[in-house]
Amino acid sequence: MLPSIAELFRTLAAQSAFLRGDDAIHPPDVARKVPRGTRVLVTCGTADPHVPCATLPPLLKALHGEHLAALEGIDHLLHPAGSPVEGQPLAPAFLAVLHQWVRPWSAR
Repeated sequence: MLPSIAELFRTLAAQSAFLRGDDAIHPPDVARKVPRGTRVLVTCGTADPHVPCATLPPLLKALHGEHLAALEGIDHLLHPAGSPVEGQPLAPAFLAVLHQWVRPWSAR
């Protein structure tokens, strides 16, 4: 077998082990353990193909009705959709939501 093909199979095997472990965690089950009254920031990007906004209602329900901040045109890595992955700052829309969320603590 060519070394490049063998390396591809090793990479795929390592990724599949990670994904099996990652997929074993069901976020709403974990969220139910968060004590009531704990402030949680839940965001979704409308350009996120990995975790579409439409999949979040069970998580929000488990968090006792926490509010969802839908970020228009933002991808899974919190960047504007279509921007390069490397070296990009977080999207201004996400930073605005984050700053608003931390405001109660920053006023102290």
